[in-house]
Amino acid sequence: MNGVQSVRSFRSVPWPGGCAIPQGTANEQQSIIIAEYHRKWRDESQSWTDFEQFKKDGFEVSNATLGRGPDVVALQLVLSAGNDYVTAYMRGEGATFHVGEKQVTLEEFIALGEAYWSAFAKRAESRLTSAK
Repeated sequence: MNGVQSVRSFRSVPWPGGCAIPQGTANEQQSIIIAEYHRKWRDESQSWTDFEQFKKDGFEVSNATLGRGPDVVALQLVLSAGNDYVTAYMRGEGATFHVGEKQVTLEEFIALGEAYWSAFAKRAESRLTSAK
Protein backbone atom coordinates (compact mmCIF):
# COMPACT_ATOMS: atom_id res chain seq x y z
CA MET A 1 0.00 0.00 0.00
CA ASN A 2 1.40 3.38 -0.99
CA GLY A 3 0.69 6.66 0.79
CA VAL A 4 -1.04 4.96 3.72
CA GLN A 5 -3.60 7.29 5.29
CA SER A 6 -5.11 5.01 7.92
CA VAL A 7 -4.90 1.50 9.34
CA ARG A 8 -7.33 -0.21 11.68
CA SER A 9 -6.49 -3.60 13.09
CA PHE A 10 -8.62 -5.99 15.13
CA ARG A 11 -7.58 -9.20 16.83
CA SER A 12 -10.18 -11.96 17.16
CA VAL A 13 -10.36 -13.15 20.75
CA PRO A 14 -11.85 -16.57 21.55
CA TRP A 15 -14.98 -16.74 23.65
CA PRO A 16 -13.88 -17.67 27.18
CA GLY A 17 -16.45 -20.49 27.47
CA GLY A 18 -14.42 -22.86 25.30
CA CYS A 19 -15.71 -25.25 22.68
CA ALA A 20 -16.72 -28.69 23.90
CA ILE A 21 -17.46 -31.35 21.30
CA PRO A 22 -18.92 -34.52 22.80
CA GLN A 23 -17.11 -37.71 21.86
CA GLY A 24 -18.77 -39.52 18.97
CA THR A 25 -20.29 -36.35 17.48
CA ALA A 26 -20.73 -36.64 13.70
CA ASN A 27 -18.45 -34.45 11.54
CA GLU A 28 -21.36 -32.35 10.27
CA GLN A 29 -22.52 -31.62 13.83
CA GLN A 30 -18.93 -30.85 14.88
CA SER A 31 -18.73 -28.23 12.13
CA ILE A 32 -21.94 -26.63 13.41
CA ILE A 33 -20.65 -26.55 17.00
CA ILE A 34 -17.34 -25.02 15.91
CA ALA A 35 -19.09 -22.40 13.74
CA GLU A 36 -21.31 -21.43 16.69
CA TYR A 37 -18.24 -21.13 18.91
CA HIS A 38 -16.48 -18.87 16.38
CA ARG A 39 -19.55 -16.62 16.16
CA LYS A 40 -19.12 -15.90 19.88
CA TRP A 41 -15.57 -14.58 19.43
CA ARG A 42 -15.08 -10.83 19.77
CA ASP A 43 -12.85 -8.32 18.06
CA GLU A 44 -10.46 -6.17 20.07
CA SER A 45 -8.66 -3.17 18.62
CA GLN A 46 -4.94 -3.61 18.28
CA SER A 47 -2.31 -0.96 18.76
CA TRP A 48 0.09 -0.27 15.90
CA THR A 49 2.85 -1.89 17.99
CA ASP A 50 0.79 -5.09 18.41
CA PHE A 51 0.01 -5.17 14.68
CA GLU A 52 3.69 -4.72 13.81
CA GLN A 53 4.62 -7.55 16.21
CA PHE A 54 1.99 -9.81 14.65
CA LYS A 55 3.49 -9.11 11.21
CA LYS A 56 7.00 -9.92 12.47
CA ASP A 57 5.87 -13.28 13.86
CA GLY A 58 4.85 -14.40 10.36
CA PHE A 59 1.33 -14.85 9.09
CA GLU A 60 -0.81 -16.17 6.26
CA VAL A 61 -3.35 -14.13 4.35
CA SER A 62 -6.68 -15.94 4.65
CA ASN A 63 -8.63 -13.40 2.62
CA ALA A 64 -7.97 -10.07 0.92
CA THR A 65 -10.40 -7.57 -0.55
CA LEU A 66 -9.23 -4.58 -2.58
CA GLY A 67 -11.39 -1.59 -3.41
CA ARG A 68 -10.31 1.26 -5.68
CA GLY A 69 -11.62 4.76 -6.23
CA PRO A 70 -10.28 7.60 -8.37
CA ASP A 71 -7.75 8.71 -5.74
CA VAL A 72 -7.94 6.11 -2.98
CA VAL A 73 -7.34 2.40 -2.46
CA ALA A 74 -8.82 0.39 0.41
CA LEU A 75 -7.60 -3.03 1.44
CA GLN A 76 -9.09 -5.48 3.92
CA LEU A 77 -6.83 -8.34 5.01
CA VAL A 78 -7.76 -11.31 7.17
CA LEU A 79 -4.52 -12.71 8.58
CA SER A 80 -3.77 -15.80 10.63
CA ALA A 81 -0.77 -16.99 12.58
CA GLY A 82 -1.27 -20.13 14.60
CA ASN A 83 -4.46 -19.59 16.60
CA ASP A 84 -4.32 -15.79 16.25
CA TYR A 85 -6.54 -14.03 13.73
CA VAL A 86 -6.29 -10.37 12.75
CA THR A 87 -8.43 -8.29 10.41
CA ALA A 88 -6.74 -5.14 9.11
CA TYR A 89 -8.29 -2.32 7.09
CA MET A 90 -5.95 0.02 5.24
CA ARG A 91 -6.60 3.11 3.17
CA GLY A 92 -4.02 4.81 1.00
CA GLU A 93 -3.18 6.46 -2.28
CA GLY A 94 -2.38 3.29 -4.22
CA ALA A 95 -1.09 -0.25 -4.15
CA THR A 96 1.79 -2.10 -5.74
CA PHE A 97 1.80 -5.86 -6.20
CA HIS A 98 4.77 -8.19 -6.03
CA VAL A 99 5.20 -11.85 -6.79
CA GLY A 100 8.45 -12.70 -5.11
CA GLU A 101 10.79 -9.88 -6.04
CA LYS A 102 8.98 -9.01 -9.28
CA GLN A 103 6.54 -6.10 -9.34
CA VAL A 104 3.40 -6.90 -11.36
CA THR A 105 0.33 -4.96 -12.44
CA LEU A 106 -3.03 -5.49 -10.74
CA GLU A 107 -4.24 -7.37 -13.82
CA GLU A 108 -1.20 -9.69 -13.75
CA PHE A 109 -1.67 -10.26 -10.04
CA ILE A 110 -5.34 -11.20 -10.53
CA ALA A 111 -4.44 -13.52 -13.42
CA LEU A 112 -1.82 -15.26 -11.26
CA GLY A 113 -4.36 -15.69 -8.47
CA GLU A 114 -6.94 -17.15 -10.84
CA ALA A 115 -4.35 -19.54 -12.30
CA TYR A 116 -3.35 -20.62 -8.79
CA TRP A 117 -6.92 -21.41 -7.75
CA SER A 118 -7.66 -23.15 -11.03
CA ALA A 119 -4.62 -25.40 -10.56
CA PHE A 120 -5.63 -25.99 -6.92
CA ALA A 121 -9.14 -27.06 -7.97
CA LYS A 122 -7.73 -29.43 -10.62
CA ARG A 123 -5.38 -31.04 -8.05
CA ALA A 124 -8.26 -31.47 -5.58
CA GLU A 125 -10.49 -32.95 -8.30
CA SER A 126 -7.70 -35.30 -9.38
CA ARG A 127 -7.22 -36.50 -5.78
CA LEU A 128 -10.94 -37.11 -5.38
CA THR A 129 -11.09 -39.03 -8.65
CA SER A 130 -8.06 -41.18 -7.82
CA ALA A 131 -9.43 -41.92 -4.33
CA LYS A 132 -12.56 -43.59 -5.75
